[in-house]
Amino acid sequence: MKTRLTLILVLLIYIGAASHTHAQQKKVIKTMMIAGQDGSHYWQGACEAMKQILENSGMFKVDFAFTPDFGGDIATFKPDFHQYDLIVINYGGATWTEPVRKNFEKYVADGGGVVVIHSSVVPMADWKEYNEIIGMGAWDGRNEKDGPYLYWKDGQYVYDYSPGYAGYHGLQHETVIEHRAPIILSCKDCLLNGNTSRTRYIPAYAVR
Repeated sequence: MKTRLTLILVLLIYIGAASHTHAQQKKVIKTMMIAGQDGSHYWQGACEAMKQILENSGMFKVDFAFTPDFGGDIATFKPDFHQYDLIVINYGGATWTEPVRKNFEKYVADGGGVVVIHSSVVPMADWKEYNEIIGMGAWDGRNEKDGPYLYWKDGQYVYDYSPGYAGYHGLQHETVIEHRAPIILSCKDCLLNGNTSRTRYIPAYAVR
């Protein structure tokens, strides 16, 4: 009887562990990382590093989606966004075709996750919805018409609507960075409410 109870207990533990493992597997975030054009950064190395970091956490499964090189036919870039929970954009090149843009907008409106890496705020200034989604575009012809500079100062937002070019590299200097607990905004709200604020980064960047 004692042996039987022991076997039952071991079986229950095994089933519990298997169920926990199965539940963990379900939580893996299926991620598409977009890159392929960037004239200023070593995007290949950055993509490999980010993929390794994300997958080593056990929380992500990352697939790459690369556009053609500069000068290539961007129409051949046809990713299926809706197969993924998260889109990571590490891209600095030509504007995507209209069908791809519309699919991406629908993906975001349907609640898909988007993370924009570094200089991915630069490209596709002619795509209004992309600027609304990322909320902080810079360079590529942008100016005060694309939104104000946005500062966090003395515990509150400060909006600066002064005219000027959207984005530049400032001089390197020591500075105190004030931060706060992050607020998670719905990507759908960003898209539908037209969030086009510009953000200034110190000391590396200043972007509108």
